[in-house]
Amino acid sequence: MRLVQQYWKWLLLAGVVSGVLGVAAYLGLRQFMPRFDAVTAFQVSPAVESAIDMGLGGGEQEELETYMETQAYQLKSDQILGQVVRQSSFVGTRFAKQFVSASGTVDDVKALRELRDQVSTRRIPETQIITLRVRTPNREDAKIIADAISEVFLDDHRARTTRDMRNIKQQFERQVSTLRGEIQSLDTRIENLLGANQLTSIEEANSVALNEVRNLQPLLVDLLSDLAQTREQLKNYEASANNPGGPIIPQAVIRDVERYPNVVQLDGQITSSKAQLRILEAEQPNGRDRKRQVMIIDALVKEREKVVNEEAERAFPLLLEQLRDQVRNLEAAEAKMTESLETARSKLAQTTLALKQHSDLQNERAKKLEQIKDLEQRIADLDTLIDRPSRVREWQKAQLPDEIAFPRPIPIVGAFIVLIPGAVGGLIVLKEIREQRIRGPQDVLLIPRTRLLGVVPDVSMDPAAPERIEGAASEHPGGVIAEAVRQLRTTLVRECRERGHRVVLIVGGLPGAGATATITNLAVSIAGTDTNILVIDANLRRPRLHALLGAGEHPGLSEVLRAESSLEDAVVRTKVANLSLLPAGRRDAHIYERFVTPAMHAIFEQARREYDIVLVDAPPAVVSSDVIALAAHADATVLVVKALSEKRGLVARLRNQLSDCRAEFLGVVVNGVKASAGGYFRRNFQVTHEYGRGGDESLAGVAPISANGSLAILPPAVRETTAQVTPRDN
Repeated sequence: MRLVQQYWKWLLLAGVVSGVLGVAAYLGLRQFMPRFDAVTAFQVSPAVESAIDMGLGGGEQEELETYMETQAYQLKSDQILGQVVRQSSFVGTRFAKQFVSASGTVDDVKALRELRDQVSTRRIPETQIITLRVRTPNREDAKIIADAISEVFLDDHRARTTRDMRNIKQQFERQVSTLRGEIQSLDTRIENLLGANQLTSIEEANSVALNEVRNLQPLLVDLLSDLAQTREQLKNYEASANNPGGPIIPQAVIRDVERYPNVVQLDGQITSSKAQLRILEAEQPNGRDRKRQVMIIDALVKEREKVVNEEAERAFPLLLEQLRDQVRNLEAAEAKMTESLETARSKLAQTTLALKQHSDLQNERAKKLEQIKDLEQRIADLDTLIDRPSRVREWQKAQLPDEIAFPRPIPIVGAFIVLIPGAVGGLIVLKEIREQRIRGPQDVLLIPRTRLLGVVPDVSMDPAAPERIEGAASEHPGGVIAEAVRQLRTTLVRECRERGHRVVLIVGGLPGAGATATITNLAVSIAGTDTNILVIDANLRRPRLHALLGAGEHPGLSEVLRAESSLEDAVVRTKVANLSLLPAGRRDAHIYERFVTPAMHAIFEQARREYDIVLVDAPPAVVSSDVIALAAHADATVLVVKALSEKRGLVARLRNQLSDCRAEFLGVVVNGVKASAGGYFRRNFQVTHEYGRGGDESLAGVAPISANGSLAILPPAVRETTAQVTPRDN
């Protein structure tokens, strides 16, 4: 909006010029380059369902859109247009005559190249319509060429569709033949696998092998269990036989021996003797026969033990040998049974594999038969489709154009109105982007870590029309420059009081920045608030303050630095109350080096004690190094830049240099701001001036507004009207 307000005249002029040029262009194009359009419409039918996967599409919306896009492209393809340029109807048009060679024939290449640019196609969304548009300078030519393209395209489409269907049919027939050959190969493999229809025998063999495996597995498990038990028993018996203290007869062997006949006979004799002993004990408890019977029983028991031991010793080795034979027999049986089981498993695996291969071959054969059936159905469908009408038909023939298609007034004029002001606007934006100069306060705010302290308008912007900017604050207190200075004064004084600063160095960026004028107006404004202020002219290269403040030639800073005069004697009271001046004094090329001496520091220290505020005028920072030396003794610094003079990069560099000094950098004052941005400042300046002329009481009783919008805390400024004060004697 700022750019529009600032450059609205340029944009308005560009709009008027673009409108005039647009109308002129429209009239010129209509007279010398008219164009007529002939439009032919084609309707595309969906594909039938039986044509799915035949290369003709499927009949769904996506297929239809793709098919229509393809036909729209073919309508304007070189294949179609190349045939059109050889048609007799095309050769007789005015359009074709421009390509007739010296021999009287049409140059097909040139005609085709030009015809490409005149033909366009378009698929109308959400419909089944394709439009062909032919644009030529002659209305009859447009219709003739459109009809020729339509005729060639429809003939080519019918021929191509029939040819494509026949090619697809031949492909399907070749696939059927290939599949039948593959089926014969599968039948041969099945016969080789099973023999002469032995599928049932293989299934029976597979069942026998499976039963054999199932029977042998539990028998082998039982055999392995018996073998393990026998081995364990043999191991225990061998350990007893090999005992280091002598063989130990197992209890099982002893129990077997006790069933021998001789041992059983002795057990019977012992039992009978014990029965007689019980009878004798009943008849003769202490008789001789009883004792003899006891002796007989003991003898029989000992005999039994002897017989058992002897028989066990003979039977134990025999039992060991029997167990060894039994283990060998079981191991042999286990090996034989394991071999039989593996044989049965192998036979079962072979028969199972044969059955699986047979099943796979049968499944593959069935799939190929299904494929043959599907292909034969497609071949039948294609035979039906070949005789059907084409999917593309001419829906609306081209009509003789009754109005000009190009140029149209609204697009032509509108394009000029958009393009020319757009180009002008782009140039304006480019100019603004490339502009690096400080034009106003908003440009200062774009510099990082830079504070805007105040804005002083250009003299030409002040409705009070001051003759010179240096006297604007004193000569025209109701003007906008004086008001801007009061706002700057309020902000500066408040900052100094809050931070305890008294000596403020005010320096310009480039020569002509207006630092001296700013100090002059600022000093008058501060002095009007009953503040004792001292202005020091440290610009020894081009001193001006003595002339601006009416001090005349007088010893000043140079003499004080040389110790030729004291500060009290060098300071001059001006005609403005509360305002004193320390002029530059006599020029000397070697006095600049004294800015870094203790004498300069002593001057500032004495000024701090005797005055409320001390403003120091310094040479421009770009052309002199005095600023750095003076900033080492001051409390604060203020940079003054002139609008449309210093660039942002220079201001940023000076800001960094001043920030690195001992004195605190307070901010930037933009001087000489002109009314830009569509008159924004101009309106503010006018309102300020009108308000200031409304009455003296308005200036006497209201404090100025500071730069940040807060009310100033200082009393209103009062102009000093005393007579000229002559410099006092040294």
